[in-house]
Amino acid sequence: MVQVDIEIGHRDGGEMVRIPDVLVDTGSAHTTLPADTLQELHITPIDRVGIALPNGEEVEWGIGEAKIRIAGRNEEWTCPVYFCPREEYLLGATTLEIFGLMVDPIEHGLIRKQVRARSI
Repeated sequence: MVQVDIEIGHRDGGEMVRIPDVLVDTGSAHTTLPADTLQELHITPIDRVGIALPNGEEVEWGIGEAKIRIAGRNEEWTCPVYFCPREEYLLGATTLEIFGLMVDPIEHGLIRKQVRARSI
C-alpha cells in the first residue's frame, strides 16, 4: 500500500491545502476527494458521472478539476477529481499518468515513469 501527501487547490490558482496520507489507488480512474473539502476550495463539479464502486454499488458523483501537487514535487497539474460524499482520499491512475509517475512496489513509493517514444 502506497500513501503520499498531496496539496490541492482551485485550477485557477489561490490557496493550496495539504492533505496527508492519501492512498494511491491504481484501480481508480480519477483522484477521489471529499466533496466538502473540494467545495471549501471553491472547486465545483463540471458534470455528474456514474461510477461502479468495488462492492458493486452504482452511484452518481460530481466530477471537476483541481490543481494537484504530489509529495512536495515542484510541478503541479490540473487533474480530474471525483466529488465523494464520504471522507475518502484516493489518488487515481489518471493523476499518476498526468504526473508521469508509477507505483514502486518494492520501495512503496512513487517513481518517474520512463517515457517511450514510438515511430509512426
